[in-house]
Amino acid sequence: MLVACGWVCHTDAGDSRLRVEVLTRSHQLARVTAPDGRAAIVKQPIHGQAYSRGLARELYVYRLAKWVSALEEVLPSALCLDEQRGLLAVESLAVGRNWPDETD
Repeated sequence: MLVACGWVCHTDAGDSRLRVEVLTRSHQLARVTAPDGRAAIVKQPIHGQAYSRGLARELYVYRLAKWVSALEEVLPSALCLDEQRGLLAVESLAVGRNWPDETD
């Protein structure tokens, strides 16, 4: 998805320095760190579970931010929105190793 939206190129996708850290709870959530240090958060629903919490509301807020500048100012930049598949990729605002701890 991040290659398709142009956030990383095909050569970056094969780079050994590309890191994908996965934290899954109510959504599949991954932090992807590019070889150049940029980071993105990718979210999608967990398919096949009895209860799958969708991203419809969150995707709506990001779509709404295109017209409401006050929202756009406080949200991380959206890299890719796919409402049909329920996928969201946004810039990561975390600096360094500031990632949720599953035991927290």
